[in-house]
Amino acid sequence: FFFSWLLSTQHTTSSHKFIPFSNSFIHSYIHTFLMTIALTSIAQRQLLRRSSAFAAKQASMACSVIDGSSTPPPSFLTSADHGQCRKPVAAMPGSAVAATRSYSSVTAPCGCNANPYGFKCRYHSTKSFSTQPETTADHDYNISTTTTPGVIVPPDDDNETMIHDKIQATFDNAAFTSQQLSSRLRTVLSLYGYEKDSTLLATSLCCDEVNRTFEDDLRQNFQQNFNMGGLAGFAFGGVTSFGAMAAHIPDDGHCLMVYGPHVGIDSDGVFGQVDRRGQEHSNSCCGSAAAAANYVTDVYHGKQSITPIPTDSLLDAQQAWVGHQLLPHTERLIKAQNPSVELPNALYDSQDELVLQILEQGKEMVSSSLVCLVGGIQVNTPPDMEEYFVPKRFQLWNNGQIVEDLMEDLY
Repeated sequence: FFFSWLLSTQHTTSSHKFIPFSNSFIHSYIHTFLMTIALTSIAQRQLLRRSSAFAAKQASMACSVIDGSSTPPPSFLTSADHGQCRKPVAAMPGSAVAATRSYSSVTAPCGCNANPYGFKCRYHSTKSFSTQPETTADHDYNISTTTTPGVIVPPDDDNETMIHDKIQATFDNAAFTSQQLSSRLRTVLSLYGYEKDSTLLATSLCCDEVNRTFEDDLRQNFQQNFNMGGLAGFAFGGVTSFGAMAAHIPDDGHCLMVYGPHVGIDSDGVFGQVDRRGQEHSNSCCGSAAAAANYVTDVYHGKQSITPIPTDSLLDAQQAWVGHQLLPHTERLIKAQNPSVELPNALYDSQDELVLQILEQGKEMVSSSLVCLVGGIQVNTPPDMEEYFVPKRFQLWNNGQIVEDLMEDLY
């Protein structure tokens, strides 16, 4: 500003000849240039001041977030603009303090917004309620910082907010977006020797094309995946595919196996349906699961008999097995308040049992490596929305034994 003032003074007042100047065009150009530098400097200082305030300020004001009571958030939730909490959530089991899952406006120290539906920094879209600060160098801006992860913010769009809230309210465990889960898995597992270049990602998800987005997000942090899954998400590859996968694990590396069924939610908030690209109306998701549910319901009501598993044809063998695996869960589906939501829960229980059997049979194939099991329910959303995943198992295994249960670390 000072140098700009000097130029302005000598240009307008003949009695002040601080700087010899004859060309008014060049004079105006330099004047504008100096003003731009000054204003940019002020903006940078304001940004640094705001970042420092974020790191220093504790979100200590009371929020009605836990069972409707007025309770201050834990000290590890920091924010320059805490905002209004939108959803009450009970305390996390085993926690010394009630974990506040508030959906508030948070600006991260790196300057990006923690909104998972428009974030610039993948790390700060992570959902975490750990009381320990974490260090990351995984920002899109290549900024390394030590901080606590930001809280999740619901999307700005009213319809997306409705879907987001309905997903969170429907399942027992809180749901992550697929990008949040991928980033969070990498953060937690890095403490146990899991690195991007030495981890083999194995997935057992339904062959429906809507599930590939989730795999794409996982690959961002764990590279290419080995596919063990088939219809409805069952690990139809079995012990043979597990053994093949084990033989592909990098030297001194480990395996991450993500598995589970999926269910859609359409733009009207209806579970069991999904809006698909290029189609005017939503349709069934998961179609294989819905067909199996119709089959077991008809068997229950005596409308048809149990169909034997085919032994001489592969034409529809996988679907026959999906129905067969769902038969023990028929009564819970019929009695469920919302069968479309109970269906993926029942399928998960069956698939989880199968995965544990495969792991037991193939444990000697991976005796020198850790196997991380991440089981849960994938929730498919309308196009251009984030996919969700509801974790139900997050454990480290070795030689057929649980080494560490990491579910609490995930949250």
